[in-house]
Amino acid sequence: MNWTGFYVGANAGYFSGTSTVTDIDGLYGPNGRTYTVNPTGFIGGGQGGYNWQWDRLVLGAEGDFDGSGISDSTTRLGMTQKSEIPMLATIRGRIGWALPNAPLLIYATGGVAFGDVNDSVTGIGIVRSDKWRTGWTAGGGGEWAFSRDWSLKVEALYVDLGSAAAMSAGAPGNYRFRFKDNGWLGRAGINFYF
Repeated sequence: MNWTGFYVGANAGYFSGTSTVTDIDGLYGPNGRTYTVNPTGFIGGGQGGYNWQWDRLVLGAEGDFDGSGISDSTTRLGMTQKSEIPMLATIRGRIGWALPNAPLLIYATGGVAFGDVNDSVTGIGIVRSDKWRTGWTAGGGGEWAFSRDWSLKVEALYVDLGSAAAMSAGAPGNYRFRFKDNGWLGRAGINFYF
């Protein structure tokens, strides 16, 4: 198998994350207290990229876009905290090693992550951050060519979608909050090489 060339494919997997909100001014408790939910869910979509192979070294670039059912919510201390990530995308570089006696590519990958992140806190007031965020991702995986044009892959990625500041609305005064979201993504995919 020579891995040089363009490819497109589809993927599906599961995301397990952590979403925190920091109550900076103490609307629901002591100043600076942090509350957590754990959004999880299935994810699926498509990817495409290009590889260059020199001897056993393989360098590549890949982009993907997935829809998901990632969400979680909980109620405590008179407030409901909710987190959803309905869409997730990455643009990554790949560096890998093609095994000499098998059509198998082992690779590390990393780059930029983009997420449509919907975080909210409701109770005394309403605090909402609903926007696309930019962060980073890194991980690794393996890809096996089961024919000249087709391959199967599995990979695990850590995804950090950064943080966003928000202000309460409807509360007696202005209270500041900060949301932060990250997690692990495991997925499998299939690629067609042109």
